[in-house]
Amino acid sequence: MIRRWIRARWWWRLGKWAFLASLLGSIVSVGAFLLAARGAQKEFRPISDPASPEQAARIAATPKYRRDEDATYLTFSEWYLVFNPQEYAQYLATKPPSGFPYFRGIAQMWDGYAQTYGIAQKHYRFNPGYNLMLVVICGSSTVEFGVKGVYENTVGRLAEWTAGSQPTPEDAFAAQVAKDYGDFIPTRPWFEFPFGRKFTTLWSAHDFFGPHFLRKWERKFFLSLEYGLKALYAGVIRFASHSVYGVADTEVFASARNIGETSLARPGVRRVRELGAQHWIFTVPHYQGFTDTVPLLARDGVEFEEIAGNDEIMLTLIAPAAWSYDLGAGRPLFTMTLLTGPAVKRVAVQVPARSLGAVLREMSAKNLRLEHLFDY
Repeated sequence: MIRRWIRARWWWRLGKWAFLASLLGSIVSVGAFLLAARGAQKEFRPISDPASPEQAARIAATPKYRRDEDATYLTFSEWYLVFNPQEYAQYLATKPPSGFPYFRGIAQMWDGYAQTYGIAQKHYRFNPGYNLMLVVICGSSTVEFGVKGVYENTVGRLAEWTAGSQPTPEDAFAAQVAKDYGDFIPTRPWFEFPFGRKFTTLWSAHDFFGPHFLRKWERKFFLSLEYGLKALYAGVIRFASHSVYGVADTEVFASARNIGETSLARPGVRRVRELGAQHWIFTVPHYQGFTDTVPLLARDGVEFEEIAGNDEIMLTLIAPAAWSYDLGAGRPLFTMTLLTGPAVKRVAVQVPARSLGAVLREMSAKNLRLEHLFDY
């Protein structure tokens, strides 16, 4: 009886100290984030190039036309959770998972959020719901990347050593799943990815025995945990998302000049209203479809006037590490070295909507790759 009381008291104390440590860590982390955000983007200035009174009236009269401008900055954190898995898949194609910079990915994710939060907090109305969502997804991703980083650099690295750094079929399977996931998430919600099916295939398509037995089973164990937990979590998020938000919108409104029949006939472009000769209000696809479609319109010579009622938009481009910003318009906001290696970097750029076509054409001429257009 006394032993049981002592054991319960010991566990209560351990739980109390663990809770206090977690609370203190959370307070310190929040303070560090807010301090970083406060010091970020001090030179940033919103672009002031409003639409004409006539166009402003049309925008106000059209449901779902206007989108909050701060979203072009805040959505970076959501899309970083697309970029990171894609870089992970590229890395696994040629290298073992123990070498991937998981913790640098965590730092980049929070730094990107601090940079864009700093812009939004200083120049736009605070959006509590959206920022809460970003804290949740960045927090859960921190746990995921952190657990993987610790495991892959301890148990995973030891298992790699037992195999002489030779990949097993399970390693190849994990690399393929990572690629499939990276290809999937730009156009579909992450929780619709078939993690459960990948879990089943991991066990049904690979022999129980074979060369490098310890590595095979270590991979089966770890990947089973990863795919299984993600399948369960995805099911919960899928149900909650559909219940709370319903069906997501799929179009972004814009107005532009010099938009001819070739551009208007492109897949995903919908005519809304003709304003004059080659002068239209139209819609383009939302999300990844926006990034896929707008460069084609720019190549046609289309000149945007505004997008979703806004006079600026953020994009990210991929450039050589030594490149210095030399585009004719736009302003660089922050850079990140890609996790796949130091030779290239990601550059976030504030671009006037009226200059977007020219900037995209200049990027193409200089072999700078557009990574994403953040379409509110």
